[in-house]
Amino acid sequence: MCILCNFQVSFVVNTNMTMGATKDVVKYVMLVSCGSFNPPTFMHLRMFELAKNYLQANTNCYAFAGMMSPVNCLYKKKDLISGEHRLAMCRQATSSSDWIFVDPWECEQKQWSRTVVVLRHARELLKSVKENLETPATYTALLNICMKHKEKLMQGNNCQIMLLCGADFLESFSVPGLWASEDIEEIVKTFGLVVITRKNSDPFRFVHESDILYRYRKNIHLITEWIPNEISSTAIRRALKRNESVQYLIPEGCVGHQPDWIDEFIDKNFNLRKSAFDEVMAIGRSCSLRSALIIESTENSLSRRNMPQLKHKFNISDGNQAVYICEFKDSLSFNRFLDQVSQKFASNVFPMKSRIIKCSRGVSEMDVHTFPRLACEFEKIDFNHLYSLLGNASTANQQIDILFQHTKIHKEGMRLRFFLTTLIEDAVRRCFPFAICRPFGSTVNGFAQKNCDLDVNIQLYTESIDKLSADQYYFCSRYKPKSERTYIQNTLSILADVLGNFMPSFTHVQKILHARVPIIKLYHQTLGIRCDVTLDNKSAYKTAKVFWLFGKMNAHFKPLLFVVRYWAKQIGLTRPHPGPYITNFHIICLVTFFLQSRTPPLLPSIDKLLKNDFQMNEWIKDHVYSKTKTVELLVEFFNFYSKNVNCEICELNLRTATVKSKPSSSLLVIWNPFEEGHNICKNLNEEEFQRFLLAIKEAANIAESMKYKKDIDDPNWGLLSLLLPSNYTFVIVFYSFLMERGSCKEHTNDVEDQKIKISYPKGTCSPYCQSFTIEKEDHTLGVVLRFIISKYPEVRFCSYNVPHPMEDRIMLHIETDQSVLAVDVLKRGLKQASFIFETLKTKVEEAVSKYKN
Repeated sequence: MCILCNFQVSFVVNTNMTMGATKDVVKYVMLVSCGSFNPPTFMHLRMFELAKNYLQANTNCYAFAGMMSPVNCLYKKKDLISGEHRLAMCRQATSSSDWIFVDPWECEQKQWSRTVVVLRHARELLKSVKENLETPATYTALLNICMKHKEKLMQGNNCQIMLLCGADFLESFSVPGLWASEDIEEIVKTFGLVVITRKNSDPFRFVHESDILYRYRKNIHLITEWIPNEISSTAIRRALKRNESVQYLIPEGCVGHQPDWIDEFIDKNFNLRKSAFDEVMAIGRSCSLRSALIIESTENSLSRRNMPQLKHKFNISDGNQAVYICEFKDSLSFNRFLDQVSQKFASNVFPMKSRIIKCSRGVSEMDVHTFPRLACEFEKIDFNHLYSLLGNASTANQQIDILFQHTKIHKEGMRLRFFLTTLIEDAVRRCFPFAICRPFGSTVNGFAQKNCDLDVNIQLYTESIDKLSADQYYFCSRYKPKSERTYIQNTLSILADVLGNFMPSFTHVQKILHARVPIIKLYHQTLGIRCDVTLDNKSAYKTAKVFWLFGKMNAHFKPLLFVVRYWAKQIGLTRPHPGPYITNFHIICLVTFFLQSRTPPLLPSIDKLLKNDFQMNEWIKDHVYSKTKTVELLVEFFNFYSKNVNCEICELNLRTATVKSKPSSSLLVIWNPFEEGHNICKNLNEEEFQRFLLAIKEAANIAESMKYKKDIDDPNWGLLSLLLPSNYTFVIVFYSFLMERGSCKEHTNDVEDQKIKISYPKGTCSPYCQSFTIEKEDHTLGVVLRFIISKYPEVRFCSYNVPHPMEDRIMLHIETDQSVLAVDVLKRGLKQASFIFETLKTKVEEAVSKYKN
């Protein structure tokens, strides 16, 4: 106790002695600190206090204000998060200070600003505030600070701006090409420097050896930090990536202002680099692994007060129940929460722990193990509203943007899919503790639409595991089958049984093990997401990464792709089920190759992209032209494949971005970028290939005459004319119901003879909401079809009517939940009705035969 008292007395005496040396104030100084603040640390704040104490004790200056100016995103520093989040963190860090404020000016500029420019801005800002002290119009942070020193600040020109920095910042003056000598001279001559020493730095020697700095050494204040603080933003970011706690290292509340990883994933201003995709994928997986889906019985029963370690709480409620994805700050706090979750296992349930949790008091066993079916609004597309917006747009280019914005996946939809991926990983890790599950395909390559399927790849281990013990103990394991395919098929089969039989909410598990790439299909009942799972699919992740980078490199890529893909879906080129058809992956490759091959190219070849010395930002500056409009690229796309490239005799190679004559007998050849010798269009049949060629030619003709601006007299102007199925000589494969054969038969010839006609209800052009006319069939068929189709879970509404009682014609209207096309529902209904009629016919014949006998 005596030692502590002596220490306190000694400290107070030394402080008073120092403060006693303070000179009369002549200059009022505003300290300006420029940096990334990614995130702000206690050292950033400590620098202001050190500078203030030093100036007051050793000079005739008084630091009355401190300004933090986060650098612009276009500075392109590694791992730099968005300015919005850094501003929020800085404001949170300075919230307890009465003299340090955050200025957003530098962050809000359209280009990166040099430090001297920021200092000039600070000078003008302070001048403007001083002029308005008598009659302030609006109260800003700086104005509030200045009002405390109003009398002193009004006494003539007694204010000065000084740059506050660390010794490492000062030493960067010597880096060749980084600083202009005139900027350095203006900073030290006009403004002045306050430098805080850091470990292993010698700013005194550096000033002595620099001619410019030595010339103006009287304007440079070097402050020794006797209580070293080596906290760095880089170390903080590393800890956050590793899911480690940073509490007590940065100001309270700054962790909560760390950007949502989904925002970083889709941010247009993302600091583009080749490792960015891997980094965001790793962060997304880490955040999802420490998240839980919590279903509440009462609104707002879950709060940060009850769960202080909650980092984010995302509302995915659908109106029927309160449902949240809760993300915790770190794994430790998440595991503590899981330890508090009660168990209500009984003899009739499998005792499995899941991250789908119910929050309720006095809940029964049945309530606990009954899962809701979410119908999230952000997963739905309102096609009536979409087509209304398209019709009311001003230009065709605006229509493309509307289509893109209204059909692309919502960020909460992405969050659900990453979360579902980790739920699958939870199940797999019960058997294989080193396994990692990663989403691939449209979910992560940037091309995902609302209500899209999820593709997941399982890796049982990512690298050889050679952990050695001191006594050389080893785990005994079993060798895999020699056949890679057999190993994949057997493992997927077992995992399908585990997911389908033991894990809650996984249903409709199908094993498709004899495909070229074996998969298991499943459906998550609560999240309402369909999922395809593969094992050790080595090319899937690489492909997703390349397309994601392409989407970041060119702003036109994704909107153009969305339009072409939607066009192919509207006219029936692509189907929701596998078959010998054009697929979405084919469309992605076709659009990519077009952007690689046009003059000038808007995307590089994949080989060029993957070179170690390839600089993406430099390539973008040289090749991307902001004046190019997406609608112009759309017209160019159809002309490219209808006139410039003959797909009947050429093969397309995305690796080299070249066209060659195809030696193989395949109809359409597009080489898989990461599977040598594999043609992704191998399954395409002759009929679908010819349909594709015809569709491209007709679309090119329509696009050439497409109106780029709104035409009041033409309701189908612009993009609508391209998407209208009636503008094409074919639409979708038509089916006729032949009762005498008891089967459905495809009719693709002679449109006039087709028995089923497709029409769209007024005000819509959606493939999920269609009316069908069935010619030359008995009215009984309408009753049977309505009865069958109405029972399908994906059908929202089904009705039928008879246009005229004396005509054998039926009108059937089908509206689905957008998970399946209306025409596919009709196909299934016709086949089922065919079977019913055939069975009925057989029973009638048997009954008649018995009666006759």
